[in-house]
Amino acid sequence: MTNGDAFGIFLSEYMLASAMSRNSNKLKPQRVLVPQRIQANDLVELYSKFEPYLPIILAMVGVRVDGTDHANLIDQKLRADALADDVMEKEYIDTLNLMDGHGRIVFLFLGEMMKRHGGKERLLKFKINWVDIDSVVDQYHSDMFECPSLICKNVSIFDVPSSSTYVHLNFCWEDVEKSN
Repeated sequence: MTNGDAFGIFLSEYMLASAMSRNSNKLKPQRVLVPQRIQANDLVELYSKFEPYLPIILAMVGVRVDGTDHANLIDQKLRADALADDVMEKEYIDTLNLMDGHGRIVFLFLGEMMKRHGGKERLLKFKINWVDIDSVVDQYHSDMFECPSLICKNVSIFDVPSSSTYVHLNFCWEDVEKSN
């Protein structure tokens, strides 16, 4: 697990625990910043339920104080856009295998798909495998999201079948930041 993943999980769990213990929080928040669990029947419903929380999750990767996007977030948005273009172009693809940084890229990708003509219909039949070898990350995602079209797999990305599947290895963004 990277430091960013560990911090993101810690922050999400801390914010959830703080929001749930209203007696200890003097601000008495009326809305939980990060949901405890999202249940959905398909990826379209999952995205619509998670979309209100997306700015909070994206802030973990880099929205600057001045409101501009950090290089990491810019890179993830570009990747999601290119990934959606590729998936829309290749109609035989029915599954996306993602490794590393799943949450942010998944919801950016789903948002990009929803913007495209026919994207919503495509997502209704689409599956995403979150692949990771870190059981803590897998358990966190399994606990957070319940959707038959979003499956956590605790295996190596190289051990997941790949026919009619798009494999995205999302771990190269650090070089983008260093080059900027």
